[in-house]
Amino acid sequence: MDQPEAPRFDLQPVQAEPPKGRATRETLAIPDAVRRIVDDRDGMHCRVCGKYLGDERALHHIIYGGDRRGFGGRRVHDPDEIVTVCWMWGGNCHDRVHGDKSTWQPLLLQVVQRRGVTAMQLKRWADAQHARTNRAGRRPRRW
Repeated sequence: MDQPEAPRFDLQPVQAEPPKGRATRETLAIPDAVRRIVDDRDGMHCRVCGKYLGDERALHHIIYGGDRRGFGGRRVHDPDEIVTVCWMWGGNCHDRVHGDKSTWQPLLLQVVQRRGVTAMQLKRWADAQHARTNRAGRRPRRW
C-alpha cells in the first residue's frame, strides 16, 4: 500500500512587523552616508554650544517621528534634520535639547542652514531682542 506523503512545513522564523508607532533598531540607525554629510557640515563641533568634539559626539535628530509629520515613531534621516551635539562629560547639550524641545528645535533647524553659528548664539540673540522690546514703556532701540 502506498502511504500518503507526510506534509512538509517550512519552519523559517517569522519576521513580525513592529507595532505601529514603535521605532525599530533599523529605523534609528543613521546611515553612514548621512553621517559623513553631517560631519562635513558641522566640522565635529556641537551645534548647540560650539565645543569641538572629535570622536565624542552624537548625532541628534531635530525632528522626531510624530513631532511634526506624524511618522508614527519612525525617524527620517535627512541631513537637514540632524545635528552634532555633545552628550558626555559635563556639557551635555543632548539632554538640554531634550529638556526643552519647544525652545531648541526651532533654533537647531536654523543652525543647520547657518554654517558656524550655534543654537546658544541664536538663543542669546533672541533673548536680547526680547528684552529690548519688553522694556517698560520704551520702544526697541535701533542699532
